[in-house]
Amino acid sequence: MKKLIIALAICFALTPAVWAGSATPNVDQGTMQLGLYGSYDGNHPLDYQLVLDGAIGYFVIDNLEITSLLGWQSNELSDNLQAGLGTRYHFTFGSPWVPFVELAVLYAATELDDSVYNDFDSPDWDAWLLRAGAGIQYFFTDSVALSLKGVYDYATDDIYPDQDGNLDDYNWKALLGINVYIN
Repeated sequence: MKKLIIALAICFALTPAVWAGSATPNVDQGTMQLGLYGSYDGNHPLDYQLVLDGAIGYFVIDNLEITSLLGWQSNELSDNLQAGLGTRYHFTFGSPWVPFVELAVLYAATELDDSVYNDFDSPDWDAWLLRAGAGIQYFFTDSVALSLKGVYDYATDDIYPDQDGNLDDYNWKALLGINVYIN
């Protein structure tokens, strides 16, 4: 995943059309945002790591967005589902590049592989999460942006399996996404 992120960063830096963009980011009050983020790590200690996150947001004032979030994280041992609410602030500087910070509270449930643990009726662990993140978006048009962000989740309980078979109360991930902004 790190190689992919570095390659994308180099492509953006070396593409003159990116620097010559004339899009005006649509992060004004009353705008809705739909976002889809993901990552895949095929070299993860638990065989693989797949992450998909979705967001629906509404700008309550210019640059400040309230979002509802839904996410899924999967590896060979477990699946983790997350849902919650958050906020994101966009820093506009008159260019198509828009950095942002985000903060969210989510409820998460982890289900271990039932071929290992035979409890089909309920999640094996659940917890509340506090999420902090930051990233940058590039607006190709006024309403479509490519996004790269990093998020850190801190849970109220140990719910994230690690490669040693233990559970951790934290998780971080880098996500690549696409955002659509609708007036």
